[in-house]
Order: sequence, then C-alpha cells, then structure tokens
Amino acid sequence: MAKARSLSQFQKAFSDEASCVAFLFKRRWPDGFVCSVCGKRRVAGLKSRPRLYQCLDCGRQTSITAGTTMHRSRLPLTAWFRAAHPMSTHSNGMSARHLEDQLGVTCKTAWLLTQKLRRSMVDPDREPLEGVVEVDQTEIPLREGDAVLEPGNAGKILVIGAVEVIFRDTNQARPRRKSTPNTSTRVLAASASP
Repeated sequence: MAKARSLSQFQKAFSDEASCVAFLFKRRWPDGFVCSVCGKRRVAGLKSRPRLYQCLDCGRQTSITAGTTMHRSRLPLTAWFRAAHPMSTHSNGMSARHLEDQLGVTCKTAWLLTQKLRRSMVDPDREPLEGVVEVDQTEIPLREGDAVLEPGNAGKILVIGAVEVIFRDTNQARPRRKSTPNTSTRVLAASASP
C-alpha cells in the first residue's frame, strides 16, 4: 500500500486548478490522449473550459472528469482534491460539518461532497459478507430546530450495522453452523404419533 502524502506535500502538489487537471489527465490517459470515438491522438484543450479536451480529427469533446465522481460539478477541482485528501487519509473519515468549515462551502455542498466521495471509495469488487454475520441496530435521538430540550421536537435515526465474524489466527470467516433439527420438536412429534 502506498504511503499517503502529508498535508503540506498535498497542498504543494495540488495548489491550483492546472495541477489538478494535469494529475487527472495523466491518470485518465497515462500513455497520452486517445479519442474514445476515432482512436486518434491529436487533441486540443479548450481555453474557455479548462476541463474539456477536443479531438482535432473527429471533433469529439471529452471532459477530464467524465465518468468520475466529479462529473458535471461546478466546484473547482482544488476543492474536490482538498476534500478528498482528509476523507481518504483520516481513519474516521471527515464529517460534512468539518469539510464545510475547512473548504468554506455551504453545508449542502459539503454534505454532497462527503456522500459522493464515500460512494467512490467503496470497492466495487468487494465480496459479500459470509459465514457468521452479526447484525445489530440502535436508535440515535435527533433534535430538530433550536429547542434542544423540548421532547416534542425529538425524532430518532435508526442505525444498522453488520459485521462478519472471523477467526483471528487464520483471518477466515467463521462458517455458519450446520442446521440441526430442534430436539424439542422431534420429541413432540414422536409423542404425538400413536
């Protein structure tokens, strides 16, 4: 696993929009631009829209963020990058409220950023939980409005979690127990027959 950049290294590497675009360009086309329609390599970046590239042979325009979580976002790439760094490097992630303060964006924008970034960090090839899975739920009280102590304004948020039980020594999932016939049912069935 690669070591994460420190905050100062990150800020230096992605200090402006151009450095973010250059990073995404290199990730999207590591061997240079290739048009998805005609397969040619001649390209021009549009000055009016710095995230957009146009194939000089067929005229197809391709956004650097197309197909990513940043697709069609009007937020600067520097804001996306500044949000992605703490979301991916802090062990507990980052709350929308904290991002709102750090980035100077609205609460709605910060919430949307956190949701999109969390979804993008999920491994699409992850395997479903197997073996013994423990599931639990809890309710968290929610207060609406400014009246904190009024019971009439209280609501509840239901939180559900599932955990796969694994053996520490082998790091393998604990297999499900084989279903065994219920003894009391077998005895009742035997006593009910003549």
